[in-house]
Amino acid sequence: MATKHRDAPGKVNRFQEHLHAREEDQERQRRERRKKRAEAKAQKAHALRQTVVEDDDMGEVQDISGWDHKDEQEARGREMARLDTRCRAREFVLTLPGGGCCGIYGKVRADVRVDPGLPALALHLLDLTDRDLSRHWVLFDEAAGDDNEISHDEFFDLIDVDPTTFLKCLVDAIVFDWADLDKDRTLSFSEFLLASCVMCTLTQRQLAFFVFAYFDENDDGHLDYHELQQISHAMEGSRFGGDMAKFLDVCNMIQIEHHTHKVVEARKMGFGGFQEACNRCPLVVHPIMRLQEAMQMRTLGADRWKRLRDDYGGDFHHEMTEAGLLMLGEKKELAYEKNDSSLSFRETAA
Repeated sequence: MATKHRDAPGKVNRFQEHLHAREEDQERQRRERRKKRAEAKAQKAHALRQTVVEDDDMGEVQDISGWDHKDEQEARGREMARLDTRCRAREFVLTLPGGGCCGIYGKVRADVRVDPGLPALALHLLDLTDRDLSRHWVLFDEAAGDDNEISHDEFFDLIDVDPTTFLKCLVDAIVFDWADLDKDRTLSFSEFLLASCVMCTLTQRQLAFFVFAYFDENDDGHLDYHELQQISHAMEGSRFGGDMAKFLDVCNMIQIEHHTHKVVEARKMGFGGFQEACNRCPLVVHPIMRLQEAMQMRTLGADRWKRLRDDYGGDFHHEMTEAGLLMLGEKKELAYEKNDSSLSFRETAA
């Protein structure tokens, strides 16, 4: 037993050296990919400039009606085919060795598995390292219950944030409503990793849009007077302090500037106006930003997430949205097929 304890630090050190070597190799591969992307962009820019020059030299204008639409459809088809392959990436498995009683990864070996689909795609798009993945696993393993899942209460314990009514609603909207892929009201490790990747890379504008969309009860793309009042009432119990009456005053001022001919109850505010109100009254988005900051600090740290967002943020959210819509469409199509099959069976039986 004493020999095992003496050997444990050596095993951990060897694994850390192996992890460091893999990270250096991954960093080299990332630099090569960035270089290739930069070269591809430069080639596209050169080709575009060349096309403009050639178009200027053309003697006559040809009829290209409908060409743009067809080309766009073909490009869209190629993009969806590419996403179809990437969002079905195989599961990723990282084996973390045990480090004895004082091991940094626990007492026993652990196979960290990331499910295929959106979780594996998020891992791939952000180029998360083995160290990034292991930090998520250690945090998840400490917070998860006996069922190896994280509940609402365990999630708030994990990020160490006071679960106010308003924050519970936001966590439902931003985390559990879409990251809980199997809809069992808990998060597996893959779902937790997916939630972390998306939540921690959102911009302030995207966070504000989540608040806007959550209170847009009729999904008409506008907040009416009643919905703005709902925001004010929700914020009064958020325990962040401040005078939320100021928020309604700010909204009234912005609406008056654009809708002077309408009474207060008839005015509606789009997302642009809501963003302006948030800039004048930052308290509105403070809870959701606090939620993001807490999750960043508990997982990889604010600096690491900032680098990931700067490097991959735009492409990451675009591709995740496209892949999510693609898989959602397939689920609906499968449901329709099942319904058709059951109807056909009943008709045959009848």
